[in-house]
Amino acid sequence: MSDRIRIPARLEQKFLVSEATALALTQAIAPYCHLDENTTGPYTLRTLYFDTRRREFHEAKLRRDHDRVKLRARAYGDFTPGEPVTLELKRKTGALVRKTRVTSEADWVAEALGRDAGPEVVDAASRERRERLDRFAYVMVRKCCEPTAMLRYRREAFVSHVDGYARVTFDRDIMAYPTREFSLDFREERALRLDGASDAGWAGGGGMLSPVLVELKCERMLPVWMAELVRTFHLSSTGFSKYSQAMDTFARRSFARPAWSSTYA
Repeated sequence: MSDRIRIPARLEQKFLVSEATALALTQAIAPYCHLDENTTGPYTLRTLYFDTRRREFHEAKLRRDHDRVKLRARAYGDFTPGEPVTLELKRKTGALVRKTRVTSEADWVAEALGRDAGPEVVDAASRERRERLDRFAYVMVRKCCEPTAMLRYRREAFVSHVDGYARVTFDRDIMAYPTREFSLDFREERALRLDGASDAGWAGGGGMLSPVLVELKCERMLPVWMAELVRTFHLSSTGFSKYSQAMDTFARRSFARPAWSSTYA
């Protein structure tokens, strides 16, 4: 994903649905959307989230603060060390979401921490890139952020061809584990599946079959066809956050089986 693609301030609505409903939705959006031209179908996303020692970003989500942020490093596809990493600052103010995104093709950790001045700024494009990196690093350093959670999931993304900006994404097989490492290598043996659970608005939570997370993304007004999807399929929006769901899952697992429990196994 190029960081030169302009992402407008947008609305995001999330829904947890069954696989059957997800398939029906994919068919229903066909007259309005095509597969994201940057993809050839479902692809893998690896996302490393950062937070403060007190987990302020997670707590802000739980409180539903009017203004809150997330910091993350993201890799697309079958990532191997040395490939480009996208650094993303996501800010939600009320219902609107804004993203500042920049791709690092060098030492992404050094750039995230503001330790790499990078090449000399000689044109508008490099100046804009430096400004985006500085915004990310400013929050990272000022808040003393550290890695907290590593997530991996499969995404299928569609883009509207009848609107200025509208997207529909389907996220499946969401897995995560806690980490303090600046690494995008996903260690599956450590991962827990995030099935949504009933407390996240998934009526069938806790079952064997994980739901699909559907997101409708658009500018400040929901297109008619999106509103019709919600009405036709009786979709119920949820505040599901992959990061916060992961943090809650880690906490539940910790309380359910404390570290000292192995002593008495």
